[in-house]
Amino acid sequence: MGLKKIKDSCSNILSTFAAFFSFEAFLFDEDYELIAASGDWNKRFWKEYIELMEKTRETHEPLFSHNQRRNKKEKNYSPGPVFVLPLFVEEKALGFLILAGGGREFLENKEKLYTLSGFIGELITGKLIEQTGFEDIRMVTEQLGLVINSIDEGIIAIDKQGMVTNFNQSAGKLLGERPSRVWGSHINKIFPAGDLLEVLVNGEGFRNREVFHQGENSSLRLLVTANPIIKGVRVSGVVASIKSIQEVHSLLGQPKADGGSFLDQIVGKSPVLLEVKEKVLRVAGSSSSVLIQGESGTGKELFARAIHQASQRKKENFVSINCAAIPGELLESELFGYEAGAFTGALAGGKPGKFELAHRGTIFLDEIGDMPLELQVKILRVIQDRKFFRIGGVKEIDVDVRILTATNQDLEELIRVSKFREDLFYRLNVIPMEIPPLRERREDIMLLMEHFIQKYNNRLHKKIQGVTEGARWTLEEYDWPGNVRELENVIEYAINMEPSAYITTENLPARMIKASPRISFSGGNLRENLEDYERKIIREHLDIYGRDTEGKLKAARALGIGKTTLYNKIKNLGI
Repeated sequence: MGLKKIKDSCSNILSTFAAFFSFEAFLFDEDYELIAASGDWNKRFWKEYIELMEKTRETHEPLFSHNQRRNKKEKNYSPGPVFVLPLFVEEKALGFLILAGGGREFLENKEKLYTLSGFIGELITGKLIEQTGFEDIRMVTEQLGLVINSIDEGIIAIDKQGMVTNFNQSAGKLLGERPSRVWGSHINKIFPAGDLLEVLVNGEGFRNREVFHQGENSSLRLLVTANPIIKGVRVSGVVASIKSIQEVHSLLGQPKADGGSFLDQIVGKSPVLLEVKEKVLRVAGSSSSVLIQGESGTGKELFARAIHQASQRKKENFVSINCAAIPGELLESELFGYEAGAFTGALAGGKPGKFELAHRGTIFLDEIGDMPLELQVKILRVIQDRKFFRIGGVKEIDVDVRILTATNQDLEELIRVSKFREDLFYRLNVIPMEIPPLRERREDIMLLMEHFIQKYNNRLHKKIQGVTEGARWTLEEYDWPGNVRELENVIEYAINMEPSAYITTENLPARMIKASPRISFSGGNLRENLEDYERKIIREHLDIYGRDTEGKLKAARALGIGKTTLYNKIKNLGI
């Protein structure tokens, strides 16, 4: 599979490039035999070239020799500056490309030589691959290139000299550089390379380090993950992924609104709910703070997301944090971030806080009533001054953010017992919004039930068609202390447990059966109430077993009555 097979093609390639550049080009095969040359070959330098080729064969790396050309009359006359590129395919040496004799320009453009020689080498090895059946290798290489360019994250690879060997389209878009112009350049020219060069030196990668990049027209805050490329026991390069912090955190904690807006996900047609949804649209255009109050499980965060989505800030970040879920000593660092070395265990590159990530967008502070008093003072300052410091930081950070808060506690009572600052309350409660509990909008229970049945049918691959009459009555009469969240959990549980096509009372949680009276009296006499109860029970069994002849037989058997009796009751009760 030697280069001799493509000798003519190699001669054309070298001659073409030499015509445009002031250097000589020579191609040797794996046995150091000259295959092609752009000009006259001077055997006087044979020994020097052999030594250089042997070195690159051992290292698999390009080599730049700085020998200076001396007077031809001197004994130490040498070939001058020489660049040697080894050509390998699957760890097998194919040959060596030598560029020499380019004078001062040759010395001053080492970086371009790396690019140019790599390009010539690719042409030669590519030609050989075509001639010798290496199509599979080329196809894999092309596929890998397509994959790398299809990745949303920016990908940058450098060799041991810090020269860029890979730079995908996403990296180009993020940094404002054309990949074709970047390949072969030193990483310092396009990127704050200290972090990547550090990996070259110590061989230790890192994950999600914050790096600042100053472009021509703007500065970027990037999250960078870098890993060393190891060949044997040596670091031969670094591959890194880069992504914008702004883009990353626009995805954090932000579920997509399935099938429409977040406002559409708030299911219900009761007048009290429609009034709140109308208020969401009215206040969305404002930048004032909103305090959302309501019992646990009423969907306060969904209303907050709906406000953000309907606002002018909808294209920016919505950042949510539950103040009750994080210990007080950690909550400050989550909200305001910290600098490197601020405390034991702090990340080496520091960490931005929620306020910083929500810049120009919306921050949602859930369970604000559980925030420690000492942090309430700092929140108040952010609201007043729109500035804050990271923990351990000395630089004040400006922030433009809309603040939405939520609580299921009585903040005015917390103020009375000195557990919540009155001045902060008035700053947060500029626009109050009260979310009604489910028991105050019972007409929405069945709409929510149908919504959750469809949701969990899809998720659990079930085919529940509805609920029986008895189950419907139980759901409607229950007080729902856990509100919409409790109803969703009940439906998910029932769909998991129900073997038939309809959810029955048997597969509702026991607490609901105990909390609801078995018979709902209509105010009539005993006979009327008994008939009403009997009608519900028979309908429930027909829903389970079906209303055809076979279903009615099964229902009669389950009820412990005869077929004729069941038919008579169906007729007499108007079922």
